[in-house]
Amino acid sequence: MHYKKWIILLFAVSTLMYGSIFLLYLVVDPEQIFNKSITKYKFGYTKYYSKHQYEKLKSHKYILIFGTSRSQALSSKELGEPLLNFHNIYGEPGDILNFLKQLDKQQIQNTKHIYYLVSLDTMRNDINLLDYSVYTIWDEVAEAFPLGNLSLKYLMRDIINNIRRKSIYYYVDDDGSQFIYDKNKTTVLNRTVKQSFNINLKKSKSIETLLKIDTFCKKVGIKITYYTPTYTNKYTLQKEQLFFMWKQLLQGGIDGFYALYYLNGTSNEVIGKRYTKFLDASHLNYYNMNKVFKNIVLDEDSKYKIKDEQTLVEYFNKMKEVK
Repeated sequence: MHYKKWIILLFAVSTLMYGSIFLLYLVVDPEQIFNKSITKYKFGYTKYYSKHQYEKLKSHKYILIFGTSRSQALSSKELGEPLLNFHNIYGEPGDILNFLKQLDKQQIQNTKHIYYLVSLDTMRNDINLLDYSVYTIWDEVAEAFPLGNLSLKYLMRDIINNIRRKSIYYYVDDDGSQFIYDKNKTTVLNRTVKQSFNINLKKSKSIETLLKIDTFCKKVGIKITYYTPTYTNKYTLQKEQLFFMWKQLLQGGIDGFYALYYLNGTSNEVIGKRYTKFLDASHLNYYNMNKVFKNIVLDEDSKYKIKDEQTLVEYFNKMKEVK
């Protein structure tokens, strides 16, 4: 019967097409699962890329950066320090603790310092924890298969951007940071943006997990420094949630944090209608993200350090005056 031949032919053609696309995905490697590619520039990756960073830590000393998109532009090139930027696992305490607990003695010795950007956005529980001891070609293929819409989107963007290189806005650098060509890009903000966070911190295990990270670092002798994102004065924070989070962390034993939410001369600098140091209401541009981090956090400017509950209360009372 002819319809059976057509079904077989359709199946064969579909399989061949999918196989060809999957093969193209493997050799282009848009999400840097395999760390080998026929194209030069990369524009997106999953938390699986942290396996490559895990391997790098076996042979060289690095500063480790954990955080969100508010820390993704922190770069070895700009800071003059060898670092690995792990914003790919998004600063979630569960993922970070999982990563740290799998480090061997050499990797721990190679960890010069940990800088951890803590925000409400990081206070999430994640169950997709990676096994860093498993690292074979079959694990990599399994991570890539089957191709979803997002993977196909990454594939097309990778190919198009590598062909039309003049249109590239950013790419993922070797240290895991996001390199942005327009380092001083600015933004126009016509309305106030409200922070949105719906997790009940009193019931969440994220604070408890973050304190386990702090305990682990102290136990193995890794220095860890906590700091906050920086926002424009158009970004309205959920101050009660933030105060509760930091109070719990201070009571739990962390050695303070750098409070950078609103920086005078940065958060409120407007020329014309443009916020000159921001990409949007909650993201510093490339140059100023690195500048703020270097001048305050890396250089340990005590002016911005919150060390105890008293200074925490004083700081949040002052924040009420921000407009």
